[in-house]
Amino acid sequence: MAGACLSTCAELLQARETTEDVVVVCAGQRGDKDQQKWLPGAIFVEVDAEIELWSKDAEGRLQLTYGAGNLLPTAALQAAIEDMGICASSQVYVYTNLKDDISSPIVATRLIWALCYAGVDRVSLVDGGIDEWERCGHEVVHGHAAARSPARDFFTGETRHMSMMQDSTACKDEKRVFPGRPWLLATTEEVESLVTCEDHEVGGIIGDVRSWKEYTGQSHEYTYFNALGRIPGARWAGWGPSTYIGGDFACHGRIRDLSEVQQLWRWWGICPNNAAEHGEVQKDSRSAMHRRIIFHCGSGWRSSFAWFMASLMGWRNVANYDGGWLEWSTCHPRAPSLPKLTGEKALVVEDEPTGEPPLKRVAVDSSEKVFANLN
Repeated sequence: MAGACLSTCAELLQARETTEDVVVVCAGQRGDKDQQKWLPGAIFVEVDAEIELWSKDAEGRLQLTYGAGNLLPTAALQAAIEDMGICASSQVYVYTNLKDDISSPIVATRLIWALCYAGVDRVSLVDGGIDEWERCGHEVVHGHAAARSPARDFFTGETRHMSMMQDSTACKDEKRVFPGRPWLLATTEEVESLVTCEDHEVGGIIGDVRSWKEYTGQSHEYTYFNALGRIPGARWAGWGPSTYIGGDFACHGRIRDLSEVQQLWRWWGICPNNAAEHGEVQKDSRSAMHRRIIFHCGSGWRSSFAWFMASLMGWRNVANYDGGWLEWSTCHPRAPSLPKLTGEKALVVEDEPTGEPPLKRVAVDSSEKVFANLN
């Protein structure tokens, strides 16, 4: 199956035995490359340093210009992926290493979303990461990550030198479009159109993947921008008790059962069609799931995780608003005039539910700290 997948360690081992173009990636952040153990043959990718647009001033402060935190521009992103030795036909298996005894899928799902957006055929999360790999009794490699293969053309899989020698008419093949799945990325302009659209059946739904305190405009833990609030009409999609501590989508390095997350989303009316909102969609009715769902968070990481979960559920028209609240509130040229809400009123749920929403976490559990502050 093409696109985003969830794989076990056994499935990764089998793929290595039966498939030629398998790339295993350890996804991490700046400073993680000095880890001492790896899955055999795994390369290391610093996700925030290699595929995102971050810049700092002379004093080391993040420059909050338009596009900050977003994916690299198209040509640069393609080159970055080619330098990983990944092409469109690759089967990529992504995992995370333990960091402070914590293995979280969020760094991996950020990379998985970016690779699927680029057009990589099949990208899998190795559920449980290196912790599960070792628990299953498989060997690890100590020292450094594997060296990367020579950079290859994204479309042909050849080295850049060999690709340039091919017939130039091949470059006109209409299938060779990068990114290959542009609909997986939502822009500020598309989100704005949903905010002003009265018919969510036609327009779509915005899911806010942040803590309850962030969603209601009380506080967040970002150090590089201060804006509080939410996008009008956005429905709470869960996350965990604070910006950098999750729990609603994963627990102890493993993703939660999809039915738990789907229950939370249904409570808030985040469903791909009306039948799903009323609990009527069966597993064999994916063709009916068509309504546009756009997830956002602060700067695209947590919403990448939500996109991944929705993809596993079979939702076909799901996107990640990569700019997130950072762009909407601060970095977009029209940020001062874009509408914003705070407080617990005007929460959009089409059929008002009763009781407390499932998975609404208020206690801070340090075991679910999921990624580091960029500063």
